[in-house]
Amino acid sequence: MAVVGPIQPYAGGGAVQENFRAMVDHVLTYNPDCPSQLAKRRINTRLRQVLDRRMWAGLLVRGQIVIPPVYTVGSVTVTQGSDVIVGAGTTWPVNDLVSTTLSTAITIPAEYQDVTPASMVGIGAGDFVTLDAGGANEEFLLVISVGLTTFKAKPAKAHSAAETITKSSLVRRQFRVGTTTSFYGIIGVSSATSLKLDLVWGHQDFGPGATYQIMQAYITMEQNLRMIWSVVNNKQGWRLRLNMPQEVVNTYDAWRQTTGFVYMMIDYVPDEIGRFQYELYPTPSMQQGFPYLAYRTVAGLENDEDTPPPAIPSHILVHGALSDVLKFNPKSPYYDPATAKEFGMQFEADVLSASMSDDSIYMQNLQWAYSRYPFTQHGANYWQSHDVDSVFGYV
Repeated sequence: MAVVGPIQPYAGGGAVQENFRAMVDHVLTYNPDCPSQLAKRRINTRLRQVLDRRMWAGLLVRGQIVIPPVYTVGSVTVTQGSDVIVGAGTTWPVNDLVSTTLSTAITIPAEYQDVTPASMVGIGAGDFVTLDAGGANEEFLLVISVGLTTFKAKPAKAHSAAETITKSSLVRRQFRVGTTTSFYGIIGVSSATSLKLDLVWGHQDFGPGATYQIMQAYITMEQNLRMIWSVVNNKQGWRLRLNMPQEVVNTYDAWRQTTGFVYMMIDYVPDEIGRFQYELYPTPSMQQGFPYLAYRTVAGLENDEDTPPPAIPSHILVHGALSDVLKFNPKSPYYDPATAKEFGMQFEADVLSASMSDDSIYMQNLQWAYSRYPFTQHGANYWQSHDVDSVFGYV
């Protein structure tokens, strides 16, 4: 599970910023014939273009990746071709994260719709929740998005009001038996002895009495994060290597038999709602947290008081929008493609200047092999538990 830290308010930081209302008025003074909605859209389009130019220091946030302990209580029976795992002596939690009921019946299945629970506590976009866990009408439902009192989903069945809605803390962890089988995602827990996988079991049968592990091999980052900048393993005192492709670990450890102290975060497939996923390697075998820095994205400007994010001066967006609206409606007396071109050139110059200023906040253009230049001479105690080549990046 990834947790993003507190995010600064939607304000301009050290830059002198016009708010959204003032920016729109500024643009419309050059072309009063332009609809205000068009001016707002062009300002937000320019904001998206500026955001895509670089990872702006003003959009850095801190957070942590929280890894739960490995779960191995009891034993299991696993059957090839089935996506249900049967436990014996297991105490799998069913509703420790979400425990509510359906307020309004679902009468039209197989359509995207708003589902209304009695409480939204614990329900987030990308979750799998279980309707009528263990009952005759059981269904595992993907939450597409959330509102204040409803969430968007596509139920495959009709459901009555008052049916239970639950979510287990085991959801979105990974299940495996032994060290030569794949990781399977858990999408729901029906009871203390029954859980549901995201794929049918493709290996041979195991059990009754087979040992198993439930761990956090993959982690999902929040939708508003664009790129992970740095991650640290505090238990071992090293940074994680980022942006490693699956081919690397598939070559050296296809079975993922190595577990323990994580030193790599490997790119993986997006999840069901498009969020970035990463594999931690070696597969973590203990409870821990990994602090990180990441670049976030921002929503468009909407309210009159909104300002662009820090390090992106408002005049950049105004100049970009002016180069657009001055070419709106050739029949208008305010149509002026020559001035529009000048504002377009000014927009490009402004972006370059802002990028240089942004580097003074958090340097990005300086590229060097950090791991080859230690900042201190570590003592003998440190090297008794650290591999020289790994710490300095030679392997």
